[in-house]
Amino acid sequence: MPENQPVYFLGHFTINDRDEYGKYEKGFFPLFSGTEGTFMALDDDGTVLEGSRPNGRTVLLNFPSQESVLDYWDSDDYESIAKHRRAGTTTQAICLISGAEGSTPPEPCTDGKAVRFIAHFTIDDPEAYRVYEKGFFPILSQHGGRFVAYDDSPHMLEGERADGRTVLLEFDSEDALKGWWESAEYRELVAHRHASTTTHCVYYLQMMRVVVED
Repeated sequence: MPENQPVYFLGHFTINDRDEYGKYEKGFFPLFSGTEGTFMALDDDGTVLEGSRPNGRTVLLNFPSQESVLDYWDSDDYESIAKHRRAGTTTQAICLISGAEGSTPPEPCTDGKAVRFIAHFTIDDPEAYRVYEKGFFPILSQHGGRFVAYDDSPHMLEGERADGRTVLLEFDSEDALKGWWESAEYRELVAHRHASTTTHCVYYLQMMRVVVED
């Protein structure tokens, strides 16, 4: 993989043992701050727009290359805390999504309002899907959305997920995302995606949304 190809770490898991997971959290942020990674989202209640997904926490991180994230993932320091995550959670899937070669990752969000949109689907009819692709980017741009990455074969680190394409977008706010998603022009276009793909899940993440259980 080229050195100038950013990678997005997407983890989805259910916390079963808060005490055990707390040991992981305590060690995670000091360790992560010493890497080349950038925090993008942590959401305990991702908003599902289409399809379904198990409840749980979703974490999205960015690294400048696959080599940099694997250096972190495979390090003894990370393994020393990862055992607590594995003991305290049920992993749905942890994978790496490749950005376009030479692309620039999103700027860090300073106001906490940015939302990240993630779509996971299988393309059943590539020719029909190209009709959707052709109209997609102009509408996205009109509503201030930014394309971040897509990957037809994410690199799996843990867990399992259905085969298919993953698309990652960014919007400045939830209102901006809804303005795009609910617009008449996108509602007309999305019919072509529905007709040419099998949707696994389409959802979006707040930058920080933590659900505290009683």
